[in-house]
Amino acid sequence: METDENDENLGTIAPRQEKGRFGLFVAAHAPKSNKSTAVWVILLGSLAALPAFTTDLYLSALPQVAKDFHSNDSTVQLTITLMMLGTAFGQLIIGPIADRHGRKVPVIVGLIAHIILSIAIVLSTSIGMLIGLRFAQGLANAALNNASMAILRDRFSGAQAASMMSRLMLVIGLSPLLAPSIGSFLVPVGGWKLCFIVLAVMGVALLLAVLLVLPETNGVGHRVTTSLSASFRDYGRLVKDGTFAALALVPGFSSGCIMSYVVSISFILQDHYSLSPFQFALFFAANGVGLVVFAQVNAAMVPKVGPVRMLRRALPLQLLVAFCLLIVCFFFSANMWLFMAVLLGMFCFQGFVPANATALALTRHGEIAGSASAVIGFLQTGMGSVLSTCASMLGAFFATKSFANPNADSMGTMIFLSLLTSTLVVTLFTNVIRPNGPDVSRIETVDV
Repeated sequence: METDENDENLGTIAPRQEKGRFGLFVAAHAPKSNKSTAVWVILLGSLAALPAFTTDLYLSALPQVAKDFHSNDSTVQLTITLMMLGTAFGQLIIGPIADRHGRKVPVIVGLIAHIILSIAIVLSTSIGMLIGLRFAQGLANAALNNASMAILRDRFSGAQAASMMSRLMLVIGLSPLLAPSIGSFLVPVGGWKLCFIVLAVMGVALLLAVLLVLPETNGVGHRVTTSLSASFRDYGRLVKDGTFAALALVPGFSSGCIMSYVVSISFILQDHYSLSPFQFALFFAANGVGLVVFAQVNAAMVPKVGPVRMLRRALPLQLLVAFCLLIVCFFFSANMWLFMAVLLGMFCFQGFVPANATALALTRHGEIAGSASAVIGFLQTGMGSVLSTCASMLGAFFATKSFANPNADSMGTMIFLSLLTSTLVVTLFTNVIRPNGPDVSRIETVDV
């Protein structure tokens, strides 16, 4: 397959894929060189990572924010919750707009709004103002989340999309894990406001990259031409597609696992196991490295094996590891090394599951990739917020019942229930796990 010189530098757009058997799309043309792939990974990964950094960078500064605005902890935590809700619901607005008007303009508007709002947050004079600006910032960042997935779907499909999704994990997967650690270095230097100055600078750098490098992947000839109200009705069509809905829920439940871990692990390691902040940071980083390394293993394997087969094997195995984690949390949590080893194993499987499920879900609706990406992004952010809140509430309940390690018990419970539900949904509504379902792995393999 020939690749012209402009394509090497992201200058041309691949033709839309042909719809093949089992509702999957087969890529007709996609970038072949390592240089082109690396640029896509860095650019799309950065777009998807900025919202995660915006949410988590100043987590360590929440007590300082409460003190500066003479507020309480629960009120200040709304700056996180409403940011995530803004990102979740904003994607449902952005998706149809991107299908009608292209991907690049919403990204540019979102980045400009992100920069302005970051500066406005630095100038906040009340906690109410800060909460409102954070919600608005979530709406702005929704364009970035949506665009990264929709552009990937415009450009890649099937096994190649799953491979690219795994490579994006190199950037995306570490964001919610590393952002709090980076913030903990910034806060002592310049307070919580320095975090938002850094976020504004990141927005400027990414805006320049988008203006100079990113092509429009949803050309005029491929855009949805119906009315905007009709475009929003596409959500009904997506939800009625049981296979799409089931696959879209998988990254949502995976996000719930990660966020349940994020809200619980500092209490588990520092309060229960008495680790120092440095030791905690090392363990936090180890789980992030495990996720990223196995995401790259998935990227290498999926073109040969196919995302269906990868998901068929990885999801039940991850559920088994989650069950082991649940047993360890309730009955063997005194053994710190056993707890850490099983938790690391659960994170390694994260490198296989959400990337393949997302790629398969997007493959079914390439003609409305913006709306499809919006649904997946909404579920990821929304379910991550809801399930992590459930983990916190369950931990508080276990504490009242004098459980030995209530935060570990609640985290293990939420992770297991999330993956159990995810596996059941995929089994009931798709042919991914059912042994008598059609094997579509060869249809997903593309010529690269």
